[in-house]
Amino acid sequence: MHFLVGILLGLLFENAGIDGGKTINNIGFCIVTLVYLSYTSIMPAILKFPSELHILRKELFNNWYKLSTYFVAFLVTNMPLQMMFCFIYTSISYYLSAQLMTWTRFLMFLFVCQLMTLISEGIGLILGTAMNPVNGVFIGSIITCLCILFAGFLVLFNHMPISLYYVSYISYMRYALEGLVVSIYGYGREPLICLNEEGYCHYRFPETTFKEIGMTDGKYWTDISNRGQQPAACKPHMALLV
Repeated sequence: MHFLVGILLGLLFENAGIDGGKTINNIGFCIVTLVYLSYTSIMPAILKFPSELHILRKELFNNWYKLSTYFVAFLVTNMPLQMMFCFIYTSISYYLSAQLMTWTRFLMFLFVCQLMTLISEGIGLILGTAMNPVNGVFIGSIITCLCILFAGFLVLFNHMPISLYYVSYISYMRYALEGLVVSIYGYGREPLICLNEEGYCHYRFPETTFKEIGMTDGKYWTDISNRGQQPAACKPHMALLV
């Protein structure tokens, strides 16, 4: 599924990475990438963990293994798979959407996507531990939708009321989207070409893009450090025996 969706979105946003006339579409590609990776991580986690909880409690009660052993086994088996799936989707969609083909920018883009995958799974495990699957899916969908709303694309930061602008700092997708945009357009990127535009091309210069959407160039590592404060994937299990 990650392979097929990567091809689909890559073709849908064809030339968005190099065409200055498609800059807003390319930012749309970034938010779609985050939404896709978030939902495909949070929903399986919500649905999977409750089915294992009964067996886990029984095996721990029988002293078959320690809780820390389960944590390590879960992380060793699950995290590499999630990171591999994310790499498959990201590499295909990044190439087909004609993003700037430099290793530095690709690795920065991939790193944000990997963090999004792990953070979303961590939130899913928290909900899967605290709630039944039906309520967990409902609450998880609401949380994700609110994070998308305050990410800075559906409503630009420049257009938000000041009180709601500060609420956006709670959304982990805000930092993820800003990290992706900076990895693509930041750090002194040259002016873009405009393939289908004649004369004036408003988003030809990356500086104009940052000004219009209310983001700041060069804040990549600030965004990464803020996102690193989100719950880790292993933390939700601490509540399972409460």
